[in-house]
Amino acid sequence: MSDKARLIELLRKREVIRMRRIAADLGVTSAEHARIATMADKLSTLIEENRPREGEMSAPALRARLGIGVKLEAQREISANRAEFLRTEIDHSRKKLAQMKRRETLYGDRASVERDAAEAAREAAAEQLLPPGRKGRKP
Repeated sequence: MSDKARLIELLRKREVIRMRRIAADLGVTSAEHARIATMADKLSTLIEENRPREGEMSAPALRARLGIGVKLEAQREISANRAEFLRTEIDHSRKKLAQMKRRETLYGDRASVERDAAEAAREAAAEQLLPPGRKGRKP
């Protein structure tokens, strides 16, 4: 293998390693997104259940529901924002993985071309060493 083909192959391997790391991070981010989105949905349900019912209610009970409702709404907003941020990160990571896969494929193709060129050069050099009557014929 020529030095150029070897270097290109090492670049390809580096891309593969980087892709594995990003894919692992993507898995963790996806799991976190699913967890946060589920929490936001549960908080929305709790907010809906906490709304005052029809009928009379004492002032302390109404105040308690209002306090809990404000806190739940703040938590839901934080969870929704976090889920949106994680969705953006997931999309970015997927695009980055696609780019890296394309680069890895290109490096593999280039390494193959370089190996073939090096093999052709070795064969041409070996053919030059053959006696004049044997050139161009297969042994």
